[in-house]
Amino acid sequence: MGEKYDALSRNFLLFTIGSFGQKVLSFLLVPLYTSLLTSEQYGLIDLIATGTTLLIPVFTANIAEAVMRFTLQDQENQEFLSIGAGVMARGTGMLLAILLLLSTVPGIPESYLLWTFLLYLSGSVNGLYQNYVRAVGQIRVYVLSSLIQTAVMLLSNVVFLVWLGRGVDGYFLSQVLGTFAGIGFLEGTLGVARRICWKVSISGDTARVLLRYSVPTIFTALAWWINSSLDHYFVTALCGIAANGIYAVAYKIPNILGVFQGIFQQAWTLSAITEFDSQDSDGFFGKTYTYYQCTMLLICCAMILGNRVLCRMLFAKEFFQAWRYVPVLLAASFFSALSGYLGSIFAAAKDTKTCAYSTVASAVVNVVLNTLWIPRYGILGAAGATLAAYFASWGIRVVVSRKYIRMKCSFAKDLCGYCLLLVKVGAALKENYVIQIFAAAGLFGLYLRQYRQAAGQLLTWLRQKRKG
Repeated sequence: MGEKYDALSRNFLLFTIGSFGQKVLSFLLVPLYTSLLTSEQYGLIDLIATGTTLLIPVFTANIAEAVMRFTLQDQENQEFLSIGAGVMARGTGMLLAILLLLSTVPGIPESYLLWTFLLYLSGSVNGLYQNYVRAVGQIRVYVLSSLIQTAVMLLSNVVFLVWLGRGVDGYFLSQVLGTFAGIGFLEGTLGVARRICWKVSISGDTARVLLRYSVPTIFTALAWWINSSLDHYFVTALCGIAANGIYAVAYKIPNILGVFQGIFQQAWTLSAITEFDSQDSDGFFGKTYTYYQCTMLLICCAMILGNRVLCRMLFAKEFFQAWRYVPVLLAASFFSALSGYLGSIFAAAKDTKTCAYSTVASAVVNVVLNTLWIPRYGILGAAGATLAAYFASWGIRVVVSRKYIRMKCSFAKDLCGYCLLLVKVGAALKENYVIQIFAAAGLFGLYLRQYRQAAGQLLTWLRQKRKG
């Protein structure tokens, strides 16, 4: 399969080991959360958690992305890490000052502000550490830290939610302790903090280069947050916090698809940057895109077909009604995955501005449709707006990416497949299993050749590895 595929496969396997435990844990704990927490409590947890994901790129200038991108080119240069730490420290100080001011406002619970800051602090530091560790090639250390983070989070959930019954506070404490445990392992193993020189200027030439790269990604992150999280606030405002709890739980099954997406994206970003070829002369980018989207389609179709069974197994009490929104969110997750793949091409070309423009445009679509559809269709309108936004993001990036690379793949054929996927989603909403099965069969037949090729190449690669 070649050295490029070997590197991608090796990194994918390692990231799978590191990420799978944590991702699967968040999925397996859903029955625990839905049985011990009310829909109002889960809705509150979701609002605080999604709000924190917005604060991290804003107050850190998303500098961790730049640290990884430039450290990949020069692993011996620790100035990038030092600049990243300096930018992050300044942003953290600003956020802390704002939260302290908010704590003086009557009606804002101090515990919410405390958890917001701790989630921000642990998430931002963990992001910087993990991006740096990946960039310097310490993938196995990264994997071990993720496994430790998962184990501590699991144990903490059992202690604080099951034994002590701490509810919302127990949930957040588990998240924070798990993340800091992973950070502690990275620090103890590699001494990341000892590599930081706090005297390095964050206003020098090198810092300006990093910030020119990272600042546009803030808008990408903001727009991505709008696509994935703003609808939660729309639902809360228009339908109530309990409805948001239902909607947040509905995301848990699409997050299974997100497990594969997230793991692959980590491995693919490294390959896209190091193996970038504007002509795609050996077809590496085109073939990888085709195999990736074929796999995602297969998983997505299977999950839509088994949606109600999964929901019955995972969702307790009033949370079961979330099954109605899962098929639409699964399709949204699929187009999010394809859009993320294309985003790595812009990162490789160091064009974060174009990536930001495409995401902002899709965010505008999301906001407009949320405003129009949620009052009319409720939670389903929010899910539909998310699907439309990610589809728009994918479409824009497909067109614009041709400026940088000519991928060898058939987008016309892919569009036929995506239409069949949308037919399957519509049939799932109507609970029409006959049409679902026919749509799935059509998809499988459309990509049968690719499935055979992928299986054959995988078997050949495994035989070569066994002989080696």
